[in-house]
Amino acid sequence: MKKIITPITTPLAAGLLVLSLLGTLPFSGCSSTRSKSSQTATIKSPSMAQLRDDLRATRASLNRTTEALNRIPASSSALGEYNNYAKELSALQKLSANSLLNSDNMRDIGNTFFTYWEQETQSIQVPEVREIADQRRTSVQASYNALATPLASAHTRLTDITNLLTDLRKALALDLSAAGISGLHKQTEKATAQSAELAASLENLATEVDKISNALPHPAPASAK
Repeated sequence: MKKIITPITTPLAAGLLVLSLLGTLPFSGCSSTRSKSSQTATIKSPSMAQLRDDLRATRASLNRTTEALNRIPASSSALGEYNNYAKELSALQKLSANSLLNSDNMRDIGNTFFTYWEQETQSIQVPEVREIADQRRTSVQASYNALATPLASAHTRLTDITNLLTDLRKALALDLSAAGISGLHKQTEKATAQSAELAASLENLATEVDKISNALPHPAPASAK
């Protein structure tokens, strides 16, 4: 049966294709004075599966944290629920610090790859072929940047929400009385609502990453190129 390859028609799809290829492309130096061993290096890239897993792990951690926060007011053991909330928040903070949602990481990877592509394009001798390759690079770079935008937005929102959740923990640590907990009710509602909105966005983005990644063709192994 003939295999049907889904065409890549959206900016996000093209951006994901770039990510799937980043780790497979050699970085060849152009200088003739370099040794053969120094002319090739591997371009590091994040895995699409890892990015998807980071998105979903962050969503799940965010939900667990806000659920723990909302159990405190109704609990007969406020201290016990507070300790659970603090534990979940700590896990969320660690996950946020190491997640591929970090926009600087995505930007650095893109800059490395597209610099390589631009340099290698200049070695193409036939002007018409070089022009096609350069146009393709420009198009894919725009698509990659379109992918980076929602990730950067999610990272910023996650930072803001984590800061709010951290401040709530600090306030609760100072006063776990019924009055102290009640006084934080509106801010707790705010944190819960913002977290729910972000969690939904993270799941939608993860679903899109997974769907498009599965539709991408597999690049040829380096030995076959």
